Amino acid sequence: MSLFRSRACVLAVIATLVAFVLPALGVGCGPGPIEVDKAAEYTPESIAQELAFRYRALNPEAKKSTRKIRPKSKSDKSVADLERDERAEKKNKNTEATKKRTGPPTIDDVMEDLDTKLNKIKGTSRSESCQKVIETISKDSSLTESDRQNLTEKLRELAGGS
Repeated sequence: MSLFRSRACVLAVIATLVAFVLPALGVGCGPGPIEVDKAAEYTPESIAQELAFRYRALNPEAKKSTRKIRPKSKSDKSVADLERDERAEKKNKNTEATKKRTGPPTIDDVMEDLDTKLNKIKGTSRSESCQKVIETISKDSSLTESDRQNLTEKLRELAGGS
């Protein structure tokens, strides 16, 4: 009889583990990944913080702009149109030989990236978004006054001269 009781105890422990541990391991499993709208992640304040962080990380030579910034995207395009254009551009880059950029990133590279993100901000126009980024940058004490002025000029170029 003690053999029967020890087997019953072992089975009870195993059943308990199966009942409580396996469901805990399966949390998050489901029919597919959770889809998050990437455009919802961008705000003028978050873009300003990213810009300041990335600008501070640039070496002094990379902070000097070598080209005029022209906004690539039109402000009247919807977020869906912009994302479709971006996917098409990535597909084209993958299918054709592209010139690889060498060296560390520059302020021009940072501003090009920022240009695409500005268009993904919902609820405000591009010029309003740029103005809010400028206001946030102007209050950033981690940047020098000349750095704030340089970034403000670049942001005004992105806004279309506003």
